[in-house]
Amino acid sequence: MKKIFTFLLIFILQFSFAQDWTHIKYNFIKAIPGENYGDALKEKWSKLHKQRIEDGHIVGWDVWAVVDAPQLPFTHVITTLYNGTIDSMYAGLNFKKVFPDMTDEDLEVFYSNNRKKREIVSSGVVIGLDFAGSPELSDFAVMNFMKVKTGSEKSYEDMEKNVFKKNVARDSRVSWALQRRVDRYGTDLYWNYMTIDWYEKYSDILNGLSGPAQNLSKSYKTMLSLRDLRESVVLWKVLMIR
Repeated sequence: MKKIFTFLLIFILQFSFAQDWTHIKYNFIKAIPGENYGDALKEKWSKLHKQRIEDGHIVGWDVWAVVDAPQLPFTHVITTLYNGTIDSMYAGLNFKKVFPDMTDEDLEVFYSNNRKKREIVSSGVVIGLDFAGSPELSDFAVMNFMKVKTGSEKSYEDMEKNVFKKNVARDSRVSWALQRRVDRYGTDLYWNYMTIDWYEKYSDILNGLSGPAQNLSKSYKTMLSLRDLRESVVLWKVLMIR
């Protein structure tokens, strides 16, 4: 009976994680060295978005830092989770409600300094298609940017769900997600799908890539005909606000 209860609890938590948001907006940020952007995120922006969660505008706000990839055009990924509230994307951005002692002049100075601390490189909005593994998101993740060929979308989604999703239980990943981009489309788009792999430790990521070389399986060869893997980026969780 205890085992059945534990199984049901895990199932409910996993289903809840996959269903408690309808859209995620990703902002890809380049922090300017020496400008202490991290302090602004922790001391001001995290508290603002905590208030937005309490007010029902969003359901989550996270900050992830890029690991060991100075060649990339961005240093952080900020994720904002919406549950049917995507039309209110900019609602609740009221610093004075969170910091009532801030004057108009203080707010103007803060926004001016914030613009000096970072550059918004790009953004994207996705919906979730599938999820597997633990609902407790671990500290490290690999974000895989995919460009799926036009007309192959259904075949690609089925391949990810029916073949590669099953490997989560067999390798060092803690969780896996499949997401589709919905804010832009077109032949010149850099990415239109994303998979995310979560890991408990950074070494688990490196060890997964350190095995002996192998020939491609039939399934993987089919996958290559459906999509291009544009980039894989390792991320470390800095903040998670719920």
